[in-house]
Amino acid sequence: MSTEFHLFKERWEGGFGKWVIKESKGTHSKGTKVVGTVEEAAEFLEENGGKEYIAQEVVMRPMLVGGRKFDLRVWCFVRSFGDGKEQFEGYVSKFVHARVSNKIYDVERLDDEEVFLTISTYNEELDNGERLTPERLKRRLLEENPDFNWEKMFASITQTASELFRGAAPSIGHWPRSRAYYGLDMIMTVDDSGEYTSNLLEVNFAGDFASVRDAEAQRRDSADSGEDGNYYETWGREFAKAMFTNESLEDCDFDSARETQRQAVETSEGPQDDYDTWLEDLAEVLFYNNEVTSERLVRL
Repeated sequence: MSTEFHLFKERWEGGFGKWVIKESKGTHSKGTKVVGTVEEAAEFLEENGGKEYIAQEVVMRPMLVGGRKFDLRVWCFVRSFGDGKEQFEGYVSKFVHARVSNKIYDVERLDDEEVFLTISTYNEELDNGERLTPERLKRRLLEENPDFNWEKMFASITQTASELFRGAAPSIGHWPRSRAYYGLDMIMTVDDSGEYTSNLLEVNFAGDFASVRDAEAQRRDSADSGEDGNYYETWGREFAKAMFTNESLEDCDFDSARETQRQAVETSEGPQDDYDTWLEDLAEVLFYNNEVTSERLVRL
């Protein structure tokens, strides 16, 4: 914004609503500010000089679950970036999990972090936000709105991800063995005709797995059996072995991780197996050269 504030001002004058200002190299929503006027934005920037900020228009009517705002962490795995000579090859995982704000959504209270932010779990001074694995999110949304269509929503997510990576590919260049994974953060909206729009908030290269871990932990803690399990710790070790050593991936014991997960999946909301398989999908894309066959991955 330091060099484009005039463009920000022009955009504001041609629209309406609110904007969120955040550090361009920030993380976990630290240093964010929701502003309602150009003057308020200018004052914030002046008070916080020395850092580079970007501005995004606030999605004023996001989809809600339980009356609360949520965003989606969408995992994309790229096997190859092409420059026209070779085809771009990337996949989006069907394991998209939701991060939910702590308080009921209210457009008049966006200055309240627990209303506006969906990652309060990173703020030790706030109660941890709810994290929903895909089946739990789907079930909740269907309970609240029988017309909800998961397939149409996911199609919008896939389209946005495809446009993002294919649009960026020419600038990235020819990297036939890029082997990269990205965490895309999106907020969903749906209009009166039932059309879904995925609003891209940011792209995280090699994003952290903390919120995935929290989603699993919350699901596991609700297990009727009361068993803790150690799935996250198990797969973390195996992922590190595959990612950072030269040992054969065949030595990575995904079977034991899967079995550990199986023993902990009986919850009050029914069995779930999304989480225990998505890492295998990541491994299939990043660590093998074979054709990708998983039905849990969608080609971009």
